[in-house]
Amino acid sequence: MNETRSYFVGKSLLVATRHGKEKVLGPLFSEKLGVHCLEVPPIDTDRLGTFSGETERPGDMLETAELKAALGYEACAADLVLVSEGSFGPHPAIPFVASDLELLYLIESETGRFWRTDYLSTDTNFAARTIENLRDLREFAGEVGFPEHAIILKAGQHDFSALFKGLQTHNDLEKAAKSLWANFGSVWAETDMRAHLNPTRMAVLAKAAEKMIARLEAACPNCQLPGFAGGHLVAGLPCGWCQRPTRLPLYESAICSFCGHSEKHMHPQGEMADPANCDYCNP
Repeated sequence: MNETRSYFVGKSLLVATRHGKEKVLGPLFSEKLGVHCLEVPPIDTDRLGTFSGETERPGDMLETAELKAALGYEACAADLVLVSEGSFGPHPAIPFVASDLELLYLIESETGRFWRTDYLSTDTNFAARTIENLRDLREFAGEVGFPEHAIILKAGQHDFSALFKGLQTHNDLEKAAKSLWANFGSVWAETDMRAHLNPTRMAVLAKAAEKMIARLEAACPNCQLPGFAGGHLVAGLPCGWCQRPTRLPLYESAICSFCGHSEKHMHPQGEMADPANCDYCNP
């Protein structure tokens, strides 16, 4: 048994959620790390923000994850608490493409040690727009994978006078739309991004969990604690013609968040960069 697995084996893990995330995250952590997953008690994580917008997050993603973990500890005694926070919007580097950013946060009650992992994916059905008529509504539903993926309808993008969440049948969807048109004259439709109502998001959460587990399986060479984090790329691979540093990665650094031990590993890009990637030789 590797040392990082032995660190977690037999410890109790609570996935603090009210949206069924334990069904995906629990088995992965149990199989890979040997933790014992607890039954999830009622936890009102919606008080820390809702995707539909009527309740705003009290802070950024990490701050909200920390508060969510505290709710988990209040609800159930566990050695470890795991939470996730999702954020949806335009991809930071790819124009006109939606993205799903997932933050996983794992904290140990006895020591206060915590680990976090960010995972960015373009696998999302995230979408929203004003709906003018039933034809528009049915078109939107088809685009976002309804009814497997639920839809939210409300009076306006920032109007919560009437709000219909978790719509999963065509009858309920059209009935809610007609009510909004009759009472408010407008309909705003958006995908319901809560995990238990969005299979695509659940799949992304599984990939985020795999990324976190891979990190947890890496022990620090110095202190032997799990979570020796790599992945920070440092640019500067020299150009094959002029030897000047390029924007391509020269090495990857890894650092332990507990003892500060760090290592550098040459990036498998080759010893020299193609001059086509050099800002001097190929401006």
